[in-house]
Amino acid sequence: VDYILKPYSQERIHQALNRVIDRLEKDFLIKKSKDYENLLFALSDSAQSQEKSFIKRIAVKSIGKTSFIDVEDILFIEAADQYVNVFVSNKKIVVRESMEKLDKTLDPEEFFRTHRSYIVNLSQVEAIENVDKHISLVVLKNGEKVKLTNNRKPYFKEKMGI
Repeated sequence: VDYILKPYSQERIHQALNRVIDRLEKDFLIKKSKDYENLLFALSDSAQSQEKSFIKRIAVKSIGKTSFIDVEDILFIEAADQYVNVFVSNKKIVVRESMEKLDKTLDPEEFFRTHRSYIVNLSQVEAIENVDKHISLVVLKNGEKVKLTNNRKPYFKEKMGI
């Protein structure tokens, strides 16, 4: 910041100390400015995630054609390698999409991930069946059963109002 050569005076020492104080204040203000900037960025990012809109339809691409599935018609979704099987009525539709992406883009008020391989439409749930103390199944209105992991079970019960 500064240096003092001999012989030095009291005034020169004060001058050097004032430069140090000015530098510290400037560094402090810059740091605070960056802290405020990071805070504003985090708040705006949070606001954007709260305004996030969820998908209403899933595109199904096939040779020369793209069709759509309304998410309200989905019973459940099952993972299958790089694809997912989307079950609508008594029909299985293969979609090239990841479970993670679908889990993030489907409305959590309507869909719930019961297992790493399954996402269910909450409006299609009829019952929870306890097979034993480690295994539970979600029974859907069409009679299909999907796994419910023990670590997701309390969240599922809360979501279903149990």
